[in-house]
Amino acid sequence: MGSYNFRIRIHLSDTQCIQSDEKMIDIQHPDGIHFTLSAIDADKLKNAKDIIIKGGAYNSSELAMEAGQRCQNALRLTFAKVRFGVDFGKLKEGKARNGKKVITESDLEISDQHIMDDVHGLMVYDNDIPTGFIRLHDLSVKIGNQPSRIIQALNLALKQNIEFSGIELIAFELFNASFFEQSARARFLMLMIAIEALLEPKDMDSAALRHVQSLIEATKNCLDLSLIERDSLLGRLNWLLKESISKTGREFVNQRLGQRLYNNMPSDKFFTYCYNLRSKIVHKGTYSHADIGTITPELERFASDILCSFYFDLDSND
Repeated sequence: MGSYNFRIRIHLSDTQCIQSDEKMIDIQHPDGIHFTLSAIDADKLKNAKDIIIKGGAYNSSELAMEAGQRCQNALRLTFAKVRFGVDFGKLKEGKARNGKKVITESDLEISDQHIMDDVHGLMVYDNDIPTGFIRLHDLSVKIGNQPSRIIQALNLALKQNIEFSGIELIAFELFNASFFEQSARARFLMLMIAIEALLEPKDMDSAALRHVQSLIEATKNCLDLSLIERDSLLGRLNWLLKESISKTGREFVNQRLGQRLYNNMPSDKFFTYCYNLRSKIVHKGTYSHADIGTITPELERFASDILCSFYFDLDSND
């Protein structure tokens, strides 16, 4: 029986690094999970743009994949906690073997090594077979993050059985993607969309709901309107059956963050300020460069706290 490892390749934003002179960090979690974090094509972690996380060995590819996915979820939460932009790539899947999905690999053989695609993301491979990884190389000032802070957050994340919903994964993806944006305005909007993705507007209260429903019925029965006009109005009226994004957002962040301050504003007021700024940018094309420059770093912290609030104690120094 083969011994299987999981391997995750992640890409760091150009403005950040893991502030370590080591090429590799060995992480041993109390639960028995063991993996390494290594620089690629760099002599030190602080000089690396790509990082490999490797763990194993496991008795089956299924166990290795399960451990890799657990580690990847913990890393996703960890890097959001320390506000570190990471591109996790995509899981590559190929044809099914024995009814199960398997990782795509190259059929190339070089010398006595089995050569596999250097997948950007999570993959599993047989550790008993000598294996090499190939990829095309990617032909500034960085903000360093101490390894101790990352490891501390990662150990806390690994203690939990994290299973993100599809919406949460989208929010994490948008949060991470914001670090790769060059435009401050685009970065601000991406962070706002990451937050808005998590919002689920509730039905309006009964009196308002009945009023909107009466308008919908009146619109359906209005013969003076063309079919296109009627459908357009009905589409807009159906949105009114739910609470506004602004109200939903205020309640949501107040529930998750309480009266924590962001730019000297309680969380709900900070959300309102950012949401109004977002609306000015998207609907009117007007905004202040000073506002964007001041607010975006706080919005990054705000989005990080929202994403991590179900998993970490935000009032702890851990």
